[in-house]
Amino acid sequence: MKGTECRLNLIRFTSLMHQYIDIPEGRDLYRLLISLVELQKLAYADDNKRTQKSILRAYNQSFIFATMYIKLFGDPTKTKTSHRSMFGVPFHNISVHLPEMLRLVSGKSIMAEAAERHFNKLRSV
Repeated sequence: MKGTECRLNLIRFTSLMHQYIDIPEGRDLYRLLISLVELQKLAYADDNKRTQKSILRAYNQSFIFATMYIKLFGDPTKTKTSHRSMFGVPFHNISVHLPEMLRLVSGKSIMAEAAERHFNKLRSV
């Protein structure tokens, strides 16, 4: 599955979760997904759309994402997974490094470089 399909599936799932906004657990999950969609939008935005306002929005959305994630998945022993797998590198990168990265460079160019790095690793195998 391509990255664009994964992003589209996230948006589709988020729109489906809108009907559960009246249930407290559904509301929290919907807020988590909305913040993730917003972060995705900011990360893949063009260079000319990267403004101080959008960077502040990225900081705010990453904070909302992190707090909702911790609220929903704070006790990994209930799900029989390790703390490291729940709060590992992907969580850390989204909640801490993504807004900082967007402040310095365009997210679109960084995402493309990361994808090329992974593709070159697969090609060499």
